[in-house]
Order: sequence, then structure tokens, then C-alpha cells
Amino acid sequence: MIKLENYVSVGSYGKYDNQNYGAHTMCVEVGDMTVYFSYQTPVAFRAPGYGLMKSENVWSRTTGKHLRMIGSGNEIPNPEWEKMYQKALSENVVPPRDAIRKAMLEIARTA
Repeated sequence: MIKLENYVSVGSYGKYDNQNYGAHTMCVEVGDMTVYFSYQTPVAFRAPGYGLMKSENVWSRTTGKHLRMIGSGNEIPNPEWEKMYQKALSENVVPPRDAIRKAMLEIARTA
């Protein structure tokens, strides 16, 4: 696997006494976009031009708790949020050209 340095970081949000629980509240930063997950489901994102966009809770009581922990932001109906999320991904999650070139050179070197 080729790692794109300084481009992707993973963490968790919220404060829990149990270290294992943090795995259920992950956030992934890719470039300028942050995606917040409840378990393995994306439920909110922050991106340039959008701010914090949260889906309405269409899942469970626990996911509702996770959404509240993310903070205040625009909470919108899930179908509309899904479209906005996909658009924000396509606009923001494109590795920088130099990182792509570096990864391709590394692949060619190891082939």
C-alpha cells in the first residue's frame, strides 16, 4: 500500500471512558474535507464551501448521540445530505497531483 503523506489522517470524536468505543466515532480527514462516521456509516462532513453538514438521524438512538457529539451544523434530510456528500467528495477528495505522481513512481519502482 502506498501512503499519501500529509494528506489523510484518522481520529475519533467525542469523549469516552472506554478506549474501544472511539472506534465507533471515527473521523477521517482527506485533504480539506473531514468525514464523520457512526460505526461504519458516514453521517456528517465538513468541507470548504459547505461548513459542517449533518444528516438527519435515520439510523438509531446511538447514531443520534454521535450526531450531537459532532457539534452544531446544518442538519438536512438524509436523501439531500447523501447527494451533497457525494458532490463534496468529488470536489474535495482528489489527491494532489504531486502525491499521485509520487505514488505512481513508487509503484513503478517496486514493479
